[in-house]
Amino acid sequence: MFTGQPLLPNITSVAIKKPSFISIHGNVQYDFLYRSFSDTPYYQKDFRQHTVKTNFAFLFSNTFPVQVTVLHRNSNSLYFRDITDVSVQFSQRDYFTRLKENLYQQASQLITVNSSVMLKQVEEQYRSKLLQAEQLESWLASPARLQELVAEKERLARYPQIAVQDSILSMLPSGLPDVTVPGKPQLPDEKTILKAIADKLNDRLKVAGDSILKKVDQWEQAKLKAISDSLLKTKTAAFIEKKKQELAKLKKELAQFDKKLKSAKKSIADSLALLKKEIVMLRDPAAIKDFIRKKKLNSKELPKGWQSLLSIRSVGLGRTWVDHSELTAKNISITGINVELNPGNFYFAATTGRINYRFRDFVTAQSDPSPQSLSLFRAGVGKKDGNNFILSWYDGKRNLLNPFNSTTAQTHAERVIGMSAEVRFRINENQYISAEFAKSSFHNTGTVNGSNESLIDKVKNFKDHSNEAYSIKVNNYWPKAGTKFSGYYTKMGEHFQSFNLQPVNSIQESFHLKLQQQLWKKKLTIDAAIRKNDFNNPFISQGISSSTLFKSFQLSLRIPKYPYLTVGFAPSTQLTVSGNQRLTENMYNTLNAVLSYSSNFKNVSMITNAMYLKFYNNSPDTGFIYYNASSFSLMQFFYINKWQLQSGLTITEQQEMKVYTLEGAATWQLRHWLSLTAGLKYNRANGKQTQFGSTAGLNMALNKIGTIQASYDKSLLPGIARDLVPVQTGRVSLYRSF
Repeated sequence: MFTGQPLLPNITSVAIKKPSFISIHGNVQYDFLYRSFSDTPYYQKDFRQHTVKTNFAFLFSNTFPVQVTVLHRNSNSLYFRDITDVSVQFSQRDYFTRLKENLYQQASQLITVNSSVMLKQVEEQYRSKLLQAEQLESWLASPARLQELVAEKERLARYPQIAVQDSILSMLPSGLPDVTVPGKPQLPDEKTILKAIADKLNDRLKVAGDSILKKVDQWEQAKLKAISDSLLKTKTAAFIEKKKQELAKLKKELAQFDKKLKSAKKSIADSLALLKKEIVMLRDPAAIKDFIRKKKLNSKELPKGWQSLLSIRSVGLGRTWVDHSELTAKNISITGINVELNPGNFYFAATTGRINYRFRDFVTAQSDPSPQSLSLFRAGVGKKDGNNFILSWYDGKRNLLNPFNSTTAQTHAERVIGMSAEVRFRINENQYISAEFAKSSFHNTGTVNGSNESLIDKVKNFKDHSNEAYSIKVNNYWPKAGTKFSGYYTKMGEHFQSFNLQPVNSIQESFHLKLQQQLWKKKLTIDAAIRKNDFNNPFISQGISSSTLFKSFQLSLRIPKYPYLTVGFAPSTQLTVSGNQRLTENMYNTLNAVLSYSSNFKNVSMITNAMYLKFYNNSPDTGFIYYNASSFSLMQFFYINKWQLQSGLTITEQQEMKVYTLEGAATWQLRHWLSLTAGLKYNRANGKQTQFGSTAGLNMALNKIGTIQASYDKSLLPGIARDLVPVQTGRVSLYRSF
């Protein structure tokens, strides 16, 4: 079947719509959480929390992306403070992505236009041949051709009878046979002569008659063939046969043109794929300039000031995260301004604002927290993600004592000043090594909040090594071997101070090594890690140096069409607030194993999960009820048309307590916008206490309103008295995108 569809889009016919100055997209989320009882890390009843979060994605002139986030959260808890945050961010990554899209459109259009000249010629020839073939095929298939052949056949039906008659007559001799009378020495009498002539004539007539009958028989046998062949020898039949041969020739030519077009289109597709790959690899403005020069693109079609904007790595106003280096400020949230620039081979960063909370510092409300602030400036040469040398200076106020475990009602923020020098060497795309040296101010006993000059002098005093810190970090990846290795080593002097969460007034040493190895064609993955100490912990008491080694190991096996298996051994942590409001963190090891398998049977999809969990801790180590406990659970999911069925068995066992839990739930997709969930739980503790739990849920996707989700769950957890305590949890959320 031949079609006349165009093989290339008409580029010139596409109307280019002028982008609006500003476009706004985003989403708004509301979440209400209720929990009847909570025992870790804080003991509280009837906990209620409201959260409203709105994300705005502004796009100016279809080029410049700005993200704005507004968050408000409040609760009835005495332990968590209410939060209202506004964050405005310009991300180089988002802008770079749009700039690459612009480059791809230009380059791909150039490739398409250049190729379309050649393709247009081939396409025109193809269409011309296609039109001829379609017209000729239509002419041959017309009923008129059959009528012409039938008329010709009727005319020729009379021709064979005339031909037979003419053939028979042509076979007869035009006169009597020539009789040669041999001479005799004596002239016979008249009777003898007449008899001899008659005999000779009879013999010749007999031979001639046999020959004529044989000729007539041969003609009768060839009669039908002569009639059929005669049709082919007519002008009409010969003309039709010639047109059929022309059509066959046209089809062969069309097949050749089609092959050429497919080859040309494949060449364009390959060129576009290679172009996309090249654009993905672009990292900085210098690479973009080189790309524009090689591809002969017009840089004027790019947004104005694109080179300057690409030098901006990030700009943040309001709530923003500061993540610079291991020895200065890392994973710290501030309310203020954070700017990071990398124009050419120069690097600058500046941060100033009030510290909100730090990584793993949560949002715990303190009785009278002293305000903490941070000002930081960084300058250097090189690329942030490549080779560089960067100097940093930080100044601000922070609580050097643990605010959670302080015995005083109020903690004081002390001024901290410091500087650091960091060098990073990138070996290749998958390997780099970095090192950092830092030195800070410190406060001697009785000189808290001393003069600024004395603090700065301590920073400049390189004879004193107690306020120094060192750090080295490596990262390696060997794709062919499937090996990843990363690690760091850090040592801090007794008096070193920065805005990370390490404790002060003690010599601290830390390292972390991690290895990942893929084997058996990436079906088997082995992860192993060892870590000493933890500087990023606000709950460690000051003046304490930890020497504990934390080891972790995980094995993952994924074979197609077989169950997925993962087994891991890793440290875990738990927070506890004691009666005197002192918060402590306990760490212990856990062993977990997960076996998962998905399958299909006719129209039913099934997922089976089996999990084993073991805690290695003791009662004095933690207030966690599940101390030195083990748990085994088996879950089965069925997906049948509009139904999702779930069933499970959980066995939890520890000293003095054993709990069996059976549960079942079903989700029904009632409409494409509505689904309902309901379930029941059976709990049996120590073979004598039986209680039931339940679950329910609602999911609605309403036009012009959004997605509404509501859920309720009643579970039974082990209590301090080694009994089952009911815990009810409710949640209502609304999500709307615009």
